[in-house]
Amino acid sequence: RIAWSIRVLDEVTPRVRDYVLSFGERMATILLSSILRSNGIEAEGIPYPILITDSNYGEANVIEDLSRKETLNVISNVKSNVIVIPGFIGKTIDGRYTTLGRGGSDYTATLFGKLLGMNEVRLITEVPGIMTGDPKKFPNAKTIPRLSLEEAIELSQLGAKRLHPRTFDPLFDTSIKVFVESLYEDGFTIIDGKCDSNDGLKGISLLDNLKLITVESTKIVGKIGSAAKITTEAKETGVNIISISQPASETTIQLAVDSTSASRLLNRLEELKGSLVKNVEVKDIDVVGI
Repeated sequence: RIAWSIRVLDEVTPRVRDYVLSFGERMATILLSSILRSNGIEAEGIPYPILITDSNYGEANVIEDLSRKETLNVISNVKSNVIVIPGFIGKTIDGRYTTLGRGGSDYTATLFGKLLGMNEVRLITEVPGIMTGDPKKFPNAKTIPRLSLEEAIELSQLGAKRLHPRTFDPLFDTSIKVFVESLYEDGFTIIDGKCDSNDGLKGISLLDNLKLITVESTKIVGKIGSAAKITTEAKETGVNIISISQPASETTIQLAVDSTSASRLLNRLEELKGSLVKNVEVKDIDVVGI
């Protein structure tokens, strides 16, 4: 019925989209718990969301105190030794399904680790841990054996499976150790919030296929809110700003954005010519971080 209504209306609300997207995680929970049982492992799947969130559909925010109570309540009623819980999805206080946005599955794992007071969380990826560089671009990249929490956040985009920085948000002010390891290869990275690493260079990150947009105008000099106006245009066109800079002279604002979405922002900036913007220049760039 939901699919039929979407087809007839030719549109889908954020709330309905989240409900439809929830089926993947819920079905995966049922399948994985069934596979474990068929292999002699006592497991029980929880095919519904446990985390309590707000109603910001598509990128819901978890309400930790309510989620902790709900999680402990659900877990206490499970008798199996292994519990399979869906990631990426949550529910509002009135029971409507939500999704947690990009990186939601890994974020769910570390969040449950915090809510349940766990000592360890293991994230299974396609590569054996966080590496010194993306192995697709740096064939000689090696696994970094140990990282501090801050280093992990900076390097979390490396590897075949990229970990979203928000994955590590629940780890602050906890003693949880996170193991990032592979399902297919030996090796792992230990992320420890208490790790005081002073080993210098740990890895190289490369962001390619970017556009550097330079907005030039004397009208933005000393004008409060001019930079906010430019970034608001990016927000309204759905363009993520990877980096932003402005010199002390305030005559230019430079934005680094993904090439695939740059045209939307450029079209909007062209409309501002004469009122706020004098000239717009665009260059292809790659960003290297060490």
